[in-house]
Amino acid sequence: MAMCRMEAEVPSSMGGLISNIENATFSNNTAKYGGAITNINSTVQTIQNSTFSSNNAFISGGAIDNYLSAVDVIINVNFTDNYSDYYGGGIFNSTGGIINLIQTSLFLDNSAVLYGGAIYNLNSISNIQGSSFISQSGYNGGAIFTRGEIGTLSNNTFFDNSAVNYGGAIHNNDGIIVLIENNTFS
Repeated sequence: MAMCRMEAEVPSSMGGLISNIENATFSNNTAKYGGAITNINSTVQTIQNSTFSSNNAFISGGAIDNYLSAVDVIINVNFTDNYSDYYGGGIFNSTGGIINLIQTSLFLDNSAVLYGGAIYNLNSISNIQGSSFISQSGYNGGAIFTRGEIGTLSNNTFFDNSAVNYGGAIHNNDGIIVLIENNTFS
């Protein structure tokens, strides 16, 4: 990590808390789950002004894998050229995963072989606002694949995303998207 300030504490042996990840760069990391970060039974309060680039996951979450955990806010974060062999080239929000807000973030050239080039959502994302999804790719859901709930998609730009099968920008497969407003799809 370059120019990183991270404040952390572990409140119990069964889970953890990362208060803030700010001004961090995660590059060229590889793992089976969560190329850069795997968040299990834990909470990350804020990821802000950071970059995830060229990270790789063999199963899920090229940059971040969020499992049975919460990420409160992802704001002004660049996800560039991250890759997953299966699910969520940028972010995999898995069983029990909750993300409250993704705002003013850039998803550029992320890909997943199967689902969700930028984001695979299996549980709950409250809001995705003011973000750009450019040149994402996946078999289904070029930019976003959801089987869970997304509250609001607003003021986002979806440009040049592609899927081999369903949903070049978004594939909603038995999920719920409550509101899609003021987005640009081109």
